[in-house]
Amino acid sequence: MTIRAIIFDKDGTLISATQAWSIPSIQATDYLLNQSDLSEAKRQEIAKLAGIEHDQLQPNSLFLAGSIRDQAQFFADYVPLDCQEIEQILVDYYYQFQQQELSDALIEPGVIELLQTLAPHYHIGLITNDHYLLTHHMLEELKLLDYFDFIGCADQYGPKPNPQALHEFSRRFDIGLHEMVYVGDSQLDMAYGKWTRASIAYDPTGQADYLSDADYQLRHFSELPLVIDAIDEEDRRK
Repeated sequence: MTIRAIIFDKDGTLISATQAWSIPSIQATDYLLNQSDLSEAKRQEIAKLAGIEHDQLQPNSLFLAGSIRDQAQFFADYVPLDCQEIEQILVDYYYQFQQQELSDALIEPGVIELLQTLAPHYHIGLITNDHYLLTHHMLEELKLLDYFDFIGCADQYGPKPNPQALHEFSRRFDIGLHEMVYVGDSQLDMAYGKWTRASIAYDPTGQADYLSDADYQLRHFSELPLVIDAIDEEDRRK
């Protein structure tokens, strides 16, 4: 059996999440916490729990790995707004930022070249914990949309690690889960990838301990075709 499909996470994998989301996440956090009567020390503690530290989003944090619904549920414990209101506030902040700040600089090195290499040979999917509106707009503006045969988002199929989006991809293209791999950058992504043939971690630093559950690791996207070849060769030997 050979690999027929490659599915990617978006933020932190194909897109530089800290550049794409730090500013709107910090702005939304400030706005939401200003609705409370919490002390400044408590606000800083909450922001850190959500993944904001030194005005940057931290890898593998709620803001970078969790869905917008997850973020809303987190803040609902601290501010006098219901989860649906908070979710809409977050979406609005993210969308407004996208309207002004998207640029090719957000794309991780080697992504376009990789997608151009893979597209003629594999079904390419993207499954993210982001909302569909935000995801579609970002991919369209960055001219990445046409590379993907399938886009699955948390507000359509439920957030990872719910495998519903993977099953929809499998059904739509008649590809078994064992014939696809998942490429991501968080501990959640590595758990999600276990539904597929392999979890592949994108870790350009090579120092992310939380990716230790990955079946394979990439320092650069140019390595991915070689990893796929290695998986195919391993399967042929079984």
